[in-house]
Amino acid sequence: MKKLKILLITTLIMCGMLACMQASAASSTTVVCEHSWSLADSDGAPCKGYTNIYACYKCLATKTETLPATQGHSWYHTFSQDATCETIGYVQGYCQVCYETKSETVSALGHAYTYASNNDATCTKDGTRIRKCQRCGETDIVADPGSAKGHSFAGEWIVVVPSDCLEKGVSKQLCTVCGAGNFRYDDLGAHQDKNGDYKCDVCSADLSPASPGGNDDSAGNDEVVKDCSCNCHKGGIKGFFWKIGNFFCKLFRIKDKQICSCGVYHF
Repeated sequence: MKKLKILLITTLIMCGMLACMQASAASSTTVVCEHSWSLADSDGAPCKGYTNIYACYKCLATKTETLPATQGHSWYHTFSQDATCETIGYVQGYCQVCYETKSETVSALGHAYTYASNNDATCTKDGTRIRKCQRCGETDIVADPGSAKGHSFAGEWIVVVPSDCLEKGVSKQLCTVCGAGNFRYDDLGAHQDKNGDYKCDVCSADLSPASPGGNDDSAGNDEVVKDCSCNCHKGGIKGFFWKIGNFFCKLFRIKDKQICSCGVYHF
């Protein structure tokens, strides 16, 4: 094929030279050539396009023509390696029509994880979870953020430090999951006078009937609890005589002071 092309080009050149010599001998004036084009060479393939070279056998002028591809490559893979979760893949091959080669890389796929909790979170600490890749089966244990359950306080308050008339007490409530305590301050307690000396056993405040902190009957301290079963809180003749007796005990400061079951001091 190459030899034929060379022979064709040589023939065209010789014919052109002969025509020029004849034209020069016939007339010394310049004549514009009316080209007579012939395909001198062609290179390419249907999947790459063609480059054609034409030559005029009269004046030896040439021209080039480029034609686009009319079909795609027909690849034949000589080597390939699939991409994995962590490694890249490769594809190598050549076109069976034009013999153009190619070498391509395929990005790593990355892991496709699913998660399952280990159910080991506590009230205050996050737990862990197992993750497993659905492509390669890789598993490991990772943190499970935000899985801490938080305390669940319920039930009665338990007195830790009792209140008195000077300082507030402390009570706690337990978490039903981990037993941790939830603490609070209680209100101040009442004055105490167990020895009946009209002075608070804790702060020595004056508790005499005439004092602001005492048990003056006019203040109604002997009737704080209306549903008490003691005679001191009853109406009728029993309650009437108890109040009379109570009045004289307060008046003469008789020391045999008693504590009613309702918690109020009475004579």
